[in-house]
Amino acid sequence: MAGPCGMVPNLQTEPFAVAGLPTEPFAVAGPCGMVPNLQTEPLGKPFAVAGPCGMVPNLQTVPPGKPLMFFKLSYLLQHYRFWGISLQRWLMIGLALLAVLMALRILPGGTAATLLCLLLIPVSIIANAAARRSQYVQFRSDSAAPPRPAKLNPTQRLTIHATGLFEVQDKQRRYSEVSAHYQTFATREHVLTVAAVEETHWHGLLRGSDDARGLWYLFFKPGELHSVEAGILRNGFKQRPALRLEIGQVLHRQSPSDAWGIPPSRDAKAERRQLVYLSFATPEDRDKVWGDLLADRIQA
Repeated sequence: MAGPCGMVPNLQTEPFAVAGLPTEPFAVAGPCGMVPNLQTEPLGKPFAVAGPCGMVPNLQTVPPGKPLMFFKLSYLLQHYRFWGISLQRWLMIGLALLAVLMALRILPGGTAATLLCLLLIPVSIIANAAARRSQYVQFRSDSAAPPRPAKLNPTQRLTIHATGLFEVQDKQRRYSEVSAHYQTFATREHVLTVAAVEETHWHGLLRGSDDARGLWYLFFKPGELHSVEAGILRNGFKQRPALRLEIGQVLHRQSPSDAWGIPPSRDAKAERRQLVYLSFATPEDRDKVWGDLLADRIQA
C-alpha cells in the first residue's frame, strides 16, 4: 500500500492463515499511520491497552510461563542497601553521574546517550511507584472451588508467605512475599507473624534495612475481612496458589479527649482498607486457611 515514504507492506491483509495465530488484522490505524495491533495475541490476552499517547503495554496480563521480573527487581532495589543507601537511589545517582560525564565528554556517548540517562531517572521513579502500588506481586484469580469450612486449632500455626502492611507498636512496614505464620486464636481473631532477620548478600556488602529486624504482626478480626479470593500469585519466576484478602480496619485518631474517657466522635474514626496476599506451597495448604476463614462467615 502507499505510504508517506513510498510503498510499504499492507499489514491488514494477511495472505495466509497459520494455525494458532489470530485472524484479526495485525495493524490498526494510528495518529501517524498504521501501527502494530498489540491486542491480537495468539494467547487471546490483550497485551496492550489504550493510553493517552496510543497503545501501551498492559502489565496486568502476563501469559503463563512468562512472569515479569520487573516487580521482583523493583522490590530488591528498594529493599537492599549499600552503605546505608537503597540500591534504587544508587541507580539514580549512577544515571545522573553517567549523564554528567557524557555531557562533559569525559565518557563517550554523545547527546543522545546523555538524554537517555536523564530520561531513565523519572522513568525508573514512575515504574517503581507502579510496582509499589501492586506491592511488588502479581495476582490472578482462578476458578478453584471453595473448600468445606473448617476451623483450625488455636495452637496450630501454618507456614505461608505473606504480602501486606505489618505493624509492631507504633511502627509500620510493608513486606512482599516473605515467610510468615498464620494462626487463629480461640477468639477467632487471625494473626500473621513475620520474623524478620538481618539479610546480607555479597559477603555483607548488601544489607536489608536495619529497622526491619524483629517480629511484625498483622491482626484482623472476622468482621474486618470483606472478601476472600483464590488465585495464583507471581513473584519473579515463582508462582504459588494464593488468597487475596480485602481487610478493612477502623482506625482511631488520638485526641485530648481520650485521656478523659470521652467516646470518640465519628470524625475521629477512619477505615483503612488494604489488600493482603497469602501464598502457599500447595493448594491443600491454601484450602486449610481458606476453610478457616470461611468458618467465620458460618459462625456469623
